[in-house]
Amino acid sequence: MSQNSNSWIKTSLAEISKIKGQYGANAPASIYKEGSPIYIRITDIDENGYLRYDSKVGVELEDTAHYLIEKGDLLFARTGATTGKCYLHRESNGKFVFAGFLIKYKIDEKKANPYYIWSLTKTNEYKNWVSQMSVRSGQPGINSREFGEFTFSLPSLKDQIKISEILSTWDKGVECLNKIILLLEKYKSSLFQQILKGKYYFSSSEGNNYSNWEYKKLREFWIEENEKTNINNQFEILTSTINDIFLQSEYFNKQIASDNNIGYKILKNERIVLSPQNAWMGNINVNTKYDIGIVSPSYKIYRLENADIWFFKELVKSDKFIKLIDANSQTGASIVRKSLRVDELLNSELLLPNVDEQRKIGEFLKTLDDVILKNKNLVIAYSKQKTGLMQLLLTGKVRVS
Repeated sequence: MSQNSNSWIKTSLAEISKIKGQYGANAPASIYKEGSPIYIRITDIDENGYLRYDSKVGVELEDTAHYLIEKGDLLFARTGATTGKCYLHRESNGKFVFAGFLIKYKIDEKKANPYYIWSLTKTNEYKNWVSQMSVRSGQPGINSREFGEFTFSLPSLKDQIKISEILSTWDKGVECLNKIILLLEKYKSSLFQQILKGKYYFSSSEGNNYSNWEYKKLREFWIEENEKTNINNQFEILTSTINDIFLQSEYFNKQIASDNNIGYKILKNERIVLSPQNAWMGNINVNTKYDIGIVSPSYKIYRLENADIWFFKELVKSDKFIKLIDANSQTGASIVRKSLRVDELLNSELLLPNVDEQRKIGEFLKTLDDVILKNKNLVIAYSKQKTGLMQLLLTGKVRVS
């Protein structure tokens, strides 16, 4: 590698694309059928531009040919809180049709390397451009013409390929780790389902069997907490999602809550937090990541008494529990609007082990969680290394030779 020279050229996304930005299909998702195209939506792409492996859906669309994506195609999120995130399609990912909130660009490989352009969307320069472009209205959004106007400097095609080969080494490591994480999470979830069905049993340290499971109401050990902030920005703002709890500033790359967060609820460690409006979709979590934070007043928060937090961390994400939430939710004007009837949920009875067996099961689950967390931390470390390298290579501060 050598220091930068002035041989780079300035261009735009439109100038290196074979097509104008193409909008995706305006069609509903459906149950995936083996052999048919997978429907890729904004939510199927993670914040780093990788495909999520945890689920796949089909699409209710007769003519899918117009919306198929090919190797090297780029998909940009055009609206919502993650406007600007970009996905690069690889042949190994499968056959896909893309949805309407995504815009496709097909890079002319005689002019630019698709992987290199995808990497540009991870730089601070691109993120700043997205922030400036998407703040002009209440709802963040960038259209195809505006994406086409994104300008940047490119080295020679030969150097682009060299840089891409260097950076892709980190990607392969991240992709491998993400698959390991997914397998571990599926194993843990599957094993817990079997425990709930009574197919696996735990014994005490002395080798004795625990007493039979009993039906218990949730309100016997779920105690609601309503402690609220009395000063602004008292703690970090947290966001509870279907997948987990995150710092709002990291999840959305910015704070989207009101400037005045006095009256927000305080979420402590080892507490259950749920969204009454979205719990039926799985927006219920146990906070074991943050010592303390604050969430919107619309959330419900509970501490546990005479119950194991690690057992319940897995229980509330289980299919059995989500079905229980759905059964105690009232449908609104449309199927996507459901509100949890909280009192009815708390009066629901669940077949549960006693607290000692919960702790035994919880200890085992926490061991698996710790392994998963180590792999997630490796993903973060690799991503940070790659980001640092990108800032040098993609801005021309350091050049390949």
